[in-house]
Amino acid sequence: MDFLENQVDGYGEEDEVVIWHHKKGGYRDREQSVYRDLATGKSQPVRGLFRVLVSTKMNRMIFTAMLMCLGLVFIISILGGKANQGTVGGVFCEMTAFSFGDDVYVSVSMRESKSGKNADSGKIADGNLHFVFTAVNSDGADADLREDDYDFDALSENVCRVTFKNYEIAAIKATVSRGEQTIDLSCKVEAR
Repeated sequence: MDFLENQVDGYGEEDEVVIWHHKKGGYRDREQSVYRDLATGKSQPVRGLFRVLVSTKMNRMIFTAMLMCLGLVFIISILGGKANQGTVGGVFCEMTAFSFGDDVYVSVSMRESKSGKNADSGKIADGNLHFVFTAVNSDGADADLREDDYDFDALSENVCRVTFKNYEIAAIKATVSRGEQTIDLSCKVEAR
C-alpha cells in the first residue's frame, strides 16, 4: 500500500477537502480606488528613470538634493588642490614617489609660480628651499626622516630627489619652507 494512495490533493481520507471559489470582480467593489485602478490598468505606473525621479513632490525634492550634492562634490574637486602640489614663496612644487626594488624614490619638481613673480623684474628671486621628508609605513607610523636644502634657480630645471630604503613605506610627507612660508605635501608611493 502506497503512502499517498488514499489522498486527494494532499488531504487524507478523514480530512475535509477545502474548495476555493473565486467570484470574478466582486471583491473589487470594496477595494480602495488606488489598488482597483492599478489592478484594472486604469492608472499605469510611471516608466522611465527621469519620469520616476520627478513624478511626485517627494521624488522631486530627493532628486534636487542629489543634484546639489553632486554639484558640491564637483565644485570641491575642482577648487580643492591636490595633496602633492603646492606653492611656497613663489615656487610651485609637485611631489611624486615610487618604489623600485628595495628603495623608494621621491622627487619634488619645482618651477616658477605664475602668481609668484615680482612686479619689477617679472621673475621670482632665486633662493634656498628647505625640505623635511617623512616616510610613513603601512601602519601609519613614521619610518624614516630626511632633511635637504635646495638652491632654487628660476632659469634651470629644479628637481630635489631623495631615496629611502623600503621598509613597507606607503606614503611620503614633506614640509617645504622658504623664508617664513611653509607648505605640507603628501603622496602615496606607487609600486613599479
